[in-house]
Amino acid sequence: AVATIHFLGLAITGAVIGGSMKYLAVVSTIVGLLIASKISKKAIKLHLTLAALVRVVVMSIANYILVALLFPQYLSFSEKYLKNVSISGNVLLDMLIYVAIFNIIHVFYSIIPAIIIIKYITKHVKEKIES
Repeated sequence: AVATIHFLGLAITGAVIGGSMKYLAVVSTIVGLLIASKISKKAIKLHLTLAALVRVVVMSIANYILVALLFPQYLSFSEKYLKNVSISGNVLLDMLIYVAIFNIIHVFYSIIPAIIIIKYITKHVKEKIES
């Protein structure tokens, strides 16, 4: 619900593409977490792995569509900045690799603090209920 409200706020301001990409990133992360929770409620590594995997796949497809099909002029812009740090020698592939790395980092950046906060709150709520 929060992601949808955030998307609508961004869309109203005219940031439809950026808002859509943010929405896809958040929703794909949540889908990965939901898949992991069906397998195991407590396997944090599984949750992080599936959240990252689903997000990377979804965002790689979205970025490919955006850059290769809808706005190919961005490839020449990206080439200027990626030529010195090229991994594959292919601008589009390099960009997708760097975006995947960003998305993996962002999953950890988003989920680990949330887990810590949830554990802290859960512990303190249980203590309050039991006392």
